[in-house]
Amino acid sequence: MADPITIVGLAAMIIQLVEFGTKVILRLREASESIGEVPAAFNNITVRLPLLIDCLNHIKNDASDLSETTKTALLPVIVSCLDQVKLLDGILVKVTPKLEDSEWRIAKKTILGLAREGKVQKIDATIKDNIQIMTLYQSIKSPLVTPGLTASLLAALPVTSPVFMVPFERDSNFVGREDILSQIDKRFEIHSRAALAGIGGVGKSQVAIEYCYRFRQANSHAYIFWIYASTFARFSQAYEEIGSKLGLPNWDSTKENKIDLVTKQLNNETSPWFMVIDNAEDMSLFYSDKNTIGKEGSSLARQLPISSCGKLLVTTRDSRVAERLTNRVTPIKVYPMSPVEATRLLHSKLSDDEHFQAGTEELISELGFLPLAITQAAAFMTENLLTVAEYLNKLQSTEEDFKDFVSHGLEDPRRDVESESSIMRTWKLSFDHIEEQKPRAAEMLYFMAGIDRQRIPKSLLRKNREKEIEFVTALGTLQAFSLVNTQKGGKFVELHRLVQLSTQTWLELQTTLDIWQREALVVLADRFPFATFQSREECETLLPHIQVALANAPESDSNKLYRARLLHAVAWYDIEIKGQ
Repeated sequence: MADPITIVGLAAMIIQLVEFGTKVILRLREASESIGEVPAAFNNITVRLPLLIDCLNHIKNDASDLSETTKTALLPVIVSCLDQVKLLDGILVKVTPKLEDSEWRIAKKTILGLAREGKVQKIDATIKDNIQIMTLYQSIKSPLVTPGLTASLLAALPVTSPVFMVPFERDSNFVGREDILSQIDKRFEIHSRAALAGIGGVGKSQVAIEYCYRFRQANSHAYIFWIYASTFARFSQAYEEIGSKLGLPNWDSTKENKIDLVTKQLNNETSPWFMVIDNAEDMSLFYSDKNTIGKEGSSLARQLPISSCGKLLVTTRDSRVAERLTNRVTPIKVYPMSPVEATRLLHSKLSDDEHFQAGTEELISELGFLPLAITQAAAFMTENLLTVAEYLNKLQSTEEDFKDFVSHGLEDPRRDVESESSIMRTWKLSFDHIEEQKPRAAEMLYFMAGIDRQRIPKSLLRKNREKEIEFVTALGTLQAFSLVNTQKGGKFVELHRLVQLSTQTWLELQTTLDIWQREALVVLADRFPFATFQSREECETLLPHIQVALANAPESDSNKLYRARLLHAVAWYDIEIKGQ
């Protein structure tokens, strides 16, 4: 005997399907009377639905005698039928004329009915298969056939249960980000694709994981897929798993391209599905001739499925990739958390109340309100039995200590095995992409490592006689990766403190930091104007950068001339403008 709760669940779903199916039968008849001669597929399904309801009523009457295994085998069949009937109802709403419709609108709906015939045929075919399964159940339900054999026969039929391929558990302490989750919902009301874009460590993937679980709650029968798109190998591996999970015919022996097969399957799928393309940073992965698929040699971007039944969410640091993969839909920007969200996140990761002492607000500010940095700090405190105040004190001892602590990464089971766990190592991946894609953008970033991080004039970043297109696209690359902030049409850019520290750390590892600090001296010595009343504003803009450059650049022989020029220029400014 099946568990009473599961019996009630199965029976309730059958009742819901019978009631809904009856309404759809009436709507089909209404459509037939309104339109007149309807496409053949509509006639076929008009005959098929009463058979389905009859099968369902027989199964409902036998519900109390079902074994748990048989119930488990039948449930996906019922779920599949409900999904198909809902899809059919949606089509009928669009093609059935109303009394107030004009002749033109009636004609339009008639044409629309013809256009939907292919989808109705697929729905009819799926319902036909499901009726055959339920008919088989009725035929083998006898004293001579054991429940175990019944379940085995049902399970052997080509019906797939909903697939859930998210490789991470749901975070029971997930906090905030409701505005972003709401924005995703709104995007999907209009578009079939959406993207989350933001700096590394800001929590894009964590939002995507949470959305997957919410999507499953709202669509319990949907297929949900997760693709980690860092490399072609990982992309292919994920598609291989999808094909296997969906039970595509002759999957293991087929000689056709498997990525292409999965794409075609999802393009034609009539059940709802949701796919996440995570960590889609590399433009060349999706649009390079190296990664073409099938005989026609289509790009990987063209292998991303698109269907009226499917939704696709991209996560990326590069907003340019986001726009291209979503067909120019504006990406949803993911910014660092609000102070309230960041505080709640820190507290959720620390189990002991004694951690919640003075210093919380200062710590989350030091960490730039970045979820990855906060999560790693909490893990470090827990593992080393430190309070917030103790951790903050160590963090603020020296700049070198700060870099060491923020570079320290502990394994995070909610991040992909290939993802770096520390904020600085995470951003190194962005630096690598930028160096490869746009070396001039990397030069700008490295130059900014040697000056003040705030109110950086765009003119200071531009080389003498540099082409406009080169400058604009280089700066645009840094903006696309969210490494610099700037207002549209503004004259200044700004670096996040942790981005600047990470850049300095990366340059130190490459033993090139001295070179870029010297470059800052050279450029500032060349750009600082002769101090006059007319040049006062420009001088005041550059002074903070000169102070940082003079403080950081090594006092080597090669730097002496530029240091002297800057010190002389600043002294002259103090005398002429400030009267000191």
